[in-house]
Parts: sequence; structure tokens; C-alpha cells
Amino acid sequence: EVIVIGAHYDHLGLGGEGSLTPEQRLVHNGADDNASGIAAIMELAQFYVDQKKKGELNLKRDIIFGAWSGEEMGLFGSKHFINKQKEEKKDKVYPSIAAYFNLDMVGRLEGKPLTVHGTGSSATWSELVDSVSGDLELKKSDNPYLPTDSTPVYNAGVPILALFTGLHDDYHTPRDTIDKIDYVGLEKVSNYLRDLTTATSNLE
Repeated sequence: EVIVIGAHYDHLGLGGEGSLTPEQRLVHNGADDNASGIAAIMELAQFYVDQKKKGELNLKRDIIFGAWSGEEMGLFGSKHFINKQKEEKKDKVYPSIAAYFNLDMVGRLEGKPLTVHGTGSSATWSELVDSVSGDLELKKSDNPYLPTDSTPVYNAGVPILALFTGLHDDYHTPRDTIDKIDYVGLEKVSNYLRDLTTATSNLE
């Protein structure tokens, strides 16, 4: 069994279709959507690598990190991954993939609760997500059907959780720049992802 953790690394380039400022042919930097999600999963990957080097990595399940392409065009990367999993496993993707965590726009916490979508996709989630929250305030949503890469995975029968710090006025515009990121908040989200992943990996 593995846990997959993913985030999309594409954005809108110079805008056009999907941009909320389509008249502006300017670089859409995507600092929050979704460099913030990619940064969080890279940080977690580095954490586990460091633990392994020290001989301190002790997880019951392996972890796979995925950086998906084509999310903005139609979830192409995550759909392709899941389709390949279905081919190899004859449609039985779960429980070989025991859980999937998605990070899409996690860089604008700014004192708000962290939204955890998809808690209805497993009877285990609600209690587990609270158990590792520490002083981080959470807003839980049962709904697993989201316009992001968790949906193809959930449709394949895998329990999902999707972390999200909320929409903002800079979404899908050239204004989504690095100076707007809440780095203290992003660290809190990354630490929460670490504790959530470790706890899930070690469940019976």
C-alpha cells in the first residue's frame, strides 16, 4: 500500500482561456496556484529523505509524490496517472493506493482556517484530521468532488483529502505573485501535511 501526495505544477502562462484577466497577455506567475502546493510537497519529500538518512524513517506505507501537469487544461496529468494505475491493477486502484492528499492553493492562510476537503471520502478522516491539527484551525468539508487533481483519484475509489487556504482576488491573474504568499502560514500547512501523512501512513 502507498499514499500518494500530489500538486499541479502548471499555470496559465500568458493567460488567455482560464484567465480572469483575458485581455491582459501577461505572465500569470501562479505563486499560490500552484507553486505553494508544489513547495509544500517538496518540503515534505525532503523531510522524509532526511529522516531516512538518519535511520529514523519508520512508516508502514510507502509515499509517492506526484507533480501533475495540465491541471488547468483539464486535470490531464492526474487523469493519466490514474488511467495507468487502472490498466496495471485491472481497475482495482484501492487499496494499493490507500489514500491521496492534494495541495492546490495553500499559500494564503493569513490567519484563516485551513480548509480540508473530502473528509466524507473515508469514515476515518474526520477524527484523524482533527487529531493532528495542533493549534491550526480547520474547516472540514465532506465533499470529495472538486475542480482539482483529487477528483480523478477519488473516482477510482481512493479516499482523498484536499488542502486549500481559499480563493482570493489574485486567482488566475498576473497578480498571483510571490510577494503575496503567507510564508508563516505555508509552513503551518506544510507541518500539518507532514503530521497528517505520517499518521495516515502508520494506520492499521
